[in-house]
Amino acid sequence: MAKLPISVCIIAKNEEKYIGDCLSRIKRYGFEIVVTDTGSTDSTKEIALQYADKVIDFEWINDFAAARNYCAKAASYNWILALDCDEMMESFDEKAVRMMTQKYPKDRGMLNFKLMLRNAVGEECFEWDKMVRLYNKKYYEFQGAIHEQIVPRNDFDTRKHNPANIILPVNIVHLGYSISGEEMEKKQQRNIELLRGCVENEPGNSYLWFQLGQSHYIIKDYENAVLYYRKSLELLNGNLSAGHAQELLISLSKAYAGLEQYEATLEVLLEYADRCKSAKYAYATALAYIENEAPVKAMLEFIKIIALPDAETLGSDLETCYGCIIDLYEQMGDPGMAEFFRNKRNERFYN
Repeated sequence: MAKLPISVCIIAKNEEKYIGDCLSRIKRYGFEIVVTDTGSTDSTKEIALQYADKVIDFEWINDFAAARNYCAKAASYNWILALDCDEMMESFDEKAVRMMTQKYPKDRGMLNFKLMLRNAVGEECFEWDKMVRLYNKKYYEFQGAIHEQIVPRNDFDTRKHNPANIILPVNIVHLGYSISGEEMEKKQQRNIELLRGCVENEPGNSYLWFQLGQSHYIIKDYENAVLYYRKSLELLNGNLSAGHAQELLISLSKAYAGLEQYEATLEVLLEYADRCKSAKYAYATALAYIENEAPVKAMLEFIKIIALPDAETLGSDLETCYGCIIDLYEQMGDPGMAEFFRNKRNERFYN
């Protein structure tokens, strides 16, 4: 079978910690690899040269989209798979991807990302997400100085072809959130600086205000996080079809919890509950019930979660749901139901 006409495009700066593992995994699939270095002072470029077909330089101009588009321009193929150095290819279904690129050349490919995180006590955990990362550069490009997104090019008539995102059986492990507190602080301060410039230029962009809130939340500046989340929500004006809408509501609830404003935590989630049906939203709601000392409602929410079709997106928190149900039944003096769900948990995770 012919080689897939895909170029993997990666931008990098001081990524010697990850880039070797990242590129060695990609190399197994025979893709062209293009690495664009934006000013590394460590051994990033030297490592990249061992694996990549092209290693090029880009003078950093505080614009991630510009760097990614420059990288894609240097690629030999039109189909671009955009990855970061801290993203490791775990599995790739070549047959499914080949079919998508041949039958749906004007659509985008959405990959499965296993996000490695750290919980409140510093323990490693994970959750699943989906992100658009495969695209044809004839029709799409990156936009956004930071938290850049793949959008239709100006010369692509989307009225004739309504772009779709096709979920592909490709799994990527993202390590970028499972880093030390010092590294995360430095990364988020950089992001905040860039995002402030972005919202000044685009004050009506809800997504940018949301991301500014995210950066403040990560460094535990909950007061400013709430301020920017509320601004983002105001700009949505009740339109929850935006891709970041549910995550925004969940994040706003968490920021209120960080300020110990637990009534507000639950209030914001319940206000939009009839339109937000995901497992992640229900999980945030269950935790808010616990924080508001409503254990029965919390337990009902946890029980609902484990039956939802997207329950697996919770990652390690799905097992936590079972643990909470078991604990709550034991607290209520019902060891029989606690044992029932303990067995269900064991069947799901340990058999």
